[in-house]
Amino acid sequence: ALNTTIAAAKLGHKALLVDAAQSRNPLTSAFGLDRHPGLNDVQSIRRFEPEFALDVDAAGFSFLPRGLAAVGDTAA
Repeated sequence: ALNTTIAAAKLGHKALLVDAAQSRNPLTSAFGLDRHPGLNDVQSIRRFEPEFALDVDAAGFSFLPRGLAAVGDTAA
């Protein structure tokens, strides 16, 4: 997924890489974003906040980490 996203970005396409892993989050950890809101928070609050996705300027794409909230958590 990462290589496909990088290739699309290099071709000039807007690309968003989403870490949707259910049990582990290797992409989120690789980017050092274990404590950053992301996909789980979008699901929890039922809306997308632009600051959840981060621009990876060097590669030309955006990344949405796994997030903090547990799926189904409504306490956000």
